[in-house]
Amino acid sequence: PKRWPAPTVNPTGSNGIDGHSETRRHVMSRNKKLGAPEDIFDVPGNKECADCGAAGPTWASWNLGILICEKCCGMHRGLGTHISKVKSTRMDKWDNDQFL
Repeated sequence: PKRWPAPTVNPTGSNGIDGHSETRRHVMSRNKKLGAPEDIFDVPGNKECADCGAAGPTWASWNLGILICEKCCGMHRGLGTHISKVKSTRMDKWDNDQFL
């Protein structure tokens, strides 16, 4: 019978898979940042909701590149992720390629 190598443990404490020192999930989580970068609020037009004009939007449709309010966020979620991919600008983790 074939024996798989014992997983290794790296100094950060993450268990490896098939002898690798870090799991893909662990590596991917390091590339994410909590919340959108603050400078997106300095872009002209980003101080109000792109849909209804409400001040201080805290949500984003990152695939459309717009900031939206909480009310419009609910409508965007209802459209489905094939149309609008919604994230909180404060509470969700953002990949580097999701920045507006």
